[in-house]
Amino acid sequence: MLDQKYKRGVVDGIFSRKLNFSYPQTWAELEISELFMPISDKGYSDKIVLTIVQGEGTMPRDSVDRRIAYDKSTISSYKRVLPNDFILHLRSFEGGLEIVNEEGVVSPAYTILRARNEIIPLFFYTFFRSYWFINSKLRISVEGIRDGKSINMNTFWHIKVPVPSIEEQRHISALISSIDNRIKIAEFEYKRLLQIRVGLMQQLFI
Repeated sequence: MLDQKYKRGVVDGIFSRKLNFSYPQTWAELEISELFMPISDKGYSDKIVLTIVQGEGTMPRDSVDRRIAYDKSTISSYKRVLPNDFILHLRSFEGGLEIVNEEGVVSPAYTILRARNEIIPLFFYTFFRSYWFINSKLRISVEGIRDGKSINMNTFWHIKVPVPSIEEQRHISALISSIDNRIKIAEFEYKRLLQIRVGLMQQLFI
């Protein structure tokens, strides 16, 4: 939809520094390892098992429509995550990182990133899923071809990312939230109009 294209244009413009705000940009540039630490906190077999839904973060595995088999006896080896942690998963090379929505445990195959200092999570979630990050930054750490692709972690941790002040992170996040709300309204209206169209078409053939 046009609104999705508009959002992508805004997001890519922000991170490529083609769009500026009223106050001067004083963005630092830090390596991912300077901003986030890897977390491997295991031994929580009593926690909810979470799964990744691209574009939505994490959800309880049992609530997801698609059935994902797993051995419950191995849950103690799963990694505990907290809200606003980030997950580097098996398809990150094409969709970016996901964010954790609630406390739980995830597959030990995932790399968990936790902020070392205060951040605005939505800013970095938008960044980690942006076309600009995936194609301009993350791509340099991707190895292999097609479904055999993987991310070289030594390279990944040294990727440099833009880091605005907390104030500017908050400002950009508010802008992204307003665009997301606009998209939701547009999608709701589109579905409503489709239902009206179907109803009118059905009446024509009665």
